[in-house]
Amino acid sequence: MAPRIVPPKIDFTPLSKWLDFCDAKHVKECTVSRRVRLPGFKVIDCHTNQIVSQDAVDCRYVALSYVWGEPGASSDGDSMFPATIADSITVCVALGFRYLWVDRYCINQGNAAEKHVQIHLMDRIYMQAELTIFAAAGSGSDDGLPGVSTMIRTPQQRLKIGDMELVEILNSVDRVSMSTWASRAWTYQEGSMSKRRLIFTDQEVVFLCSRMYCQE
Repeated sequence: MAPRIVPPKIDFTPLSKWLDFCDAKHVKECTVSRRVRLPGFKVIDCHTNQIVSQDAVDCRYVALSYVWGEPGASSDGDSMFPATIADSITVCVALGFRYLWVDRYCINQGNAAEKHVQIHLMDRIYMQAELTIFAAAGSGSDDGLPGVSTMIRTPQQRLKIGDMELVEILNSVDRVSMSTWASRAWTYQEGSMSKRRLIFTDQEVVFLCSRMYCQE
C-alpha cells in the first residue's frame, strides 16, 4: 500500500472512523467498567465555551493533556482560550463531543483546597474520559494543534523521479518521544490512565487505544 499524503489541514473523517470502530469492537477493553462520582468536577461546554459543573458518572467528556508553557501565556485575541484549548474544542465538536476537561480552567487555580482535591482525582479524570487529546507538538498552550487552525504541520518529504514519487513514511513515535510534552512530569500518568488517545504531532494525528494503533 502506498503511503498516504497527509493534508495540511486535518480531515476529521478518518479520526471519526477510528473512534467508531473502537466503540463497536473494543467495548470491554476501551470503556470504563465502573464510573465514580468526582467531587467538584467541571468541564468546558464546547457549545458555549462556559465552565460548567457535571456529574462525571453520566458526562461523556474529552480530557486534554498538554504543555502550559511559560507563565503569563495568554489567550488569543479572538478567543477566551489559548490556541491549544480552542483547537481542542474544535476537535471535540468535530468528533461529536460536547464537554472538554482542561486542568487549567476546570480546576480553580486560585483555590488551594479545590486544587488539592482535584489533583488527587487526576488519575480518575483521565481514566473516565471517553478520549484524551494529547498536544505533542509545540512548547506551550498558545501554539495550538497542528492542522486545526493556525499551527502549520511539518510537511512530508517528497521526491519525484520520472514517473515515480518517493514519499516519507512518518515516524510519529520518535516525534512524540522528542516533544516538549513527553518531558512533562505528569505525562506518564495521563498517558497510562487514558483509555483512548488522540495524539497530535507536528506532522499527523495518531490514535492509540487498548487494541489498535492508527496513523493518518
